[in-house]
Amino acid sequence: MHNQIPDSGPLPNKPADSEDQRSPGMVEFIVAEGGDMGPTLEAAIVQVTPAASRNDMGIMVTEIQEGHFVVRAHPEVPYGLIRRNPRHQSE
Repeated sequence: MHNQIPDSGPLPNKPADSEDQRSPGMVEFIVAEGGDMGPTLEAAIVQVTPAASRNDMGIMVTEIQEGHFVVRAHPEVPYGLIRRNPRHQSE
């Protein structure tokens, strides 16, 4: 993974040593040209899922530019869903 940004912390009544306490709320990754993004995308979703669940959010996958993605827990995505936000092509 290119960069990981941790989420803001546990919700009340969650033990501080909980495994999902250390999960990131966002993961950024870059896939080399011609590379298979599938396994990397799946790994990023697995990393972000505990933070999304903890905050009752879904997951947004955004393509920033060709082969450059951000996967994050997002309040506009309903809990349990994954939404892909495609990159806008310039005209």
